[in-house]
Amino acid sequence: MDVGFGVSLRVPAPPRMAQEVQYEPVAELGVGAHGAVFKARDRLSGRFVALKNVRVPTGGAGLPPSTVREVALLRRLEHLEHPNIVRLMDVCASARTPHEAKVTLVFEHVEQDLKTFLEKAPAPGLPPDTIKDLMRQFLRALDFLHAQRIVHRDLKPQNVLVTSAGQLKVADFGLARIYSCHMALTPVVVTLWYRAPEVLLRAAYASPVDMWSVGCIFAEMFRRKPLFCGTSEADQLGKIFELIGLPHEDEWPQDVALPRDAFAPCAPREPRGEVPELGDSGEQLLLVRGNTRGHWWGDSHDPPCAPLPPPQPPMPTRVGGGESPSLGGVRLGCGGGPSPCVPPQRGSDQDPPGGHTVGGLGVSE
Repeated sequence: MDVGFGVSLRVPAPPRMAQEVQYEPVAELGVGAHGAVFKARDRLSGRFVALKNVRVPTGGAGLPPSTVREVALLRRLEHLEHPNIVRLMDVCASARTPHEAKVTLVFEHVEQDLKTFLEKAPAPGLPPDTIKDLMRQFLRALDFLHAQRIVHRDLKPQNVLVTSAGQLKVADFGLARIYSCHMALTPVVVTLWYRAPEVLLRAAYASPVDMWSVGCIFAEMFRRKPLFCGTSEADQLGKIFELIGLPHEDEWPQDVALPRDAFAPCAPREPRGEVPELGDSGEQLLLVRGNTRGHWWGDSHDPPCAPLPPPQPPMPTRVGGGESPSLGGVRLGCGGGPSPCVPPQRGSDQDPPGGHTVGGLGVSE
């Protein structure tokens, strides 16, 4: 199966009992669209792992495209071993029946997601230094992904994991996609509350959609509740414009789903009025225009992120920015700056609030 990453994925089927012998389920962690997720013990190493079971009807179309994308992308990144990206450890095929097969993705086990981590924090919430440290790790992960021209496209607290030692790991790459100058990214998914304005308007988009999601999550770390809680795409845009102002007509994208005059005039405001702790750096993540959104953070006296391996293809353009009083010293090179290499994207008007609509993104399904 061609997954659009320049590779074809074939998952070998080991003997039926191999996976069941090696991995002993301990507890169910959740149930998704294609199967369940379990905490399990690896009998060979004694370590805990997370098993993501995917049901595949026998004789059908094969693995769900989201699973194929996730495996192919994580296999592509495997040799780089970034500390803030969840690690795929194994892929097993087992439990075959006349009508169904089961493919199991084996991930490193992480104790909790960011949503749970925030809920468990005693009042008044996480200390600012903890939030700063988590954001540094989060931005390093995004810097790494975008340097590899990977757009995650579904960042939300449930897809960001936090270990007991405070290490952050970005997970759930089922909707991620590698982009290029020649690729049209087709219908996107991002849970509604974390969706960038250009996606809500079904305008052109690229890696800055991830940075908007990061900005929403950053604010949520302080607020302990989502920043924008719309019930539809139009309502979500209205709540965004109520906070940051309605863009000038010269800045309104052409040929989009909703005209500017569909929204009531709103004077520009600063997100810091709602979340004072954001600072200038946090506000850079919540700019309406994607090509001006959060490309570089940090003042010149702080070191940038650790050097990354050379990307394939070449790293997107980096652009400069200003001071970062709130996060001090986190540099982003996410390809969000002005560039002719911004693939066009159109969103779907059928996404439920907080839900998903799987986009094709050039994948042969």
